[in-house]
Amino acid sequence: MVESYLNRPSKMLRDKIVKLGFAIVSQHQPDDSETKALNYLGRVLEEIHSGSLVIDDIQDGSDMRRGKPSLHIEYGEASAICLGNWMYFRAISGLPRLGLSESQKVAIYEAYMRTLDIGHRGQMLDLNFTPERHMNDLENVVHCIHRFKTGGLVGFGFFAGAVVADQHLDRDAALLDIGVALGVALQRFNDIKNLATASPDHIPTDLKDLRPSFLWGVLERPHAQSLLEAVHDEDAEGIFQIIQSVGGVKGLVTLVDDWFKASLDSLTTECSGWEVLGQREKILKVFEGIRDGYFKGFDSSSHR
Repeated sequence: MVESYLNRPSKMLRDKIVKLGFAIVSQHQPDDSETKALNYLGRVLEEIHSGSLVIDDIQDGSDMRRGKPSLHIEYGEASAICLGNWMYFRAISGLPRLGLSESQKVAIYEAYMRTLDIGHRGQMLDLNFTPERHMNDLENVVHCIHRFKTGGLVGFGFFAGAVVADQHLDRDAALLDIGVALGVALQRFNDIKNLATASPDHIPTDLKDLRPSFLWGVLERPHAQSLLEAVHDEDAEGIFQIIQSVGGVKGLVTLVDDWFKASLDSLTTECSGWEVLGQREKILKVFEGIRDGYFKGFDSSSHR
């Protein structure tokens, strides 16, 4: 049951994030034991993410996941809850068998538990998010949700890959935060791709369902209030015009580009004296690859 769910189509971006963390720190290609560890940690990320999706689908009432019925639709809520939670534990259970040093295992275990902790905090914020409730602090609340959930997971993968390459952990905070920033950017691109479906005749699902979309975080309060009214009135034309007022899809993507580059500049400065300073372009290349993958073939002429 779990294997069938894990084998559903996936972008497998998280596997690439683990290997990027290794590449940023290491001066060599991974040997056989390191490759085994990196592949395992990539699967850990996929299992954490998949487990969270199982629970998320129950909480959101989503019937479909990755082109097939959600697990709670196929097997019932009780079984789905059990399986989703079990994936969190199963994911990390093979770490002792990877041949890592004690300090490496402790660092990865601690980061793993921190990821589950902040991920659940982010989910609680997400479940209780409403634009009305958070109108005075939308930018901060939306950012926290993105940082705690997708940011935390990607940050863990990036950091774990780096730990495989180097067990000296004096620079872990900045390393972790680079991965977190990459995860936040990934979530924002995902939100923008949903917003790209907007038209004078169609309301994007994230807005219709009042999800904590990136758009809420970039609007000034009067515009956020107007967006909320337009959503309640099912005014697709009004929503479309509000999206255009911030530059449309192209403008929103540019905001993410600028934010990530500024974050990366700040974080690599904190890492002064080690190799990540020479790896900024490599990180940017991965970031740009993720961005271009999201919007490949997208015609922004109608979303200026």
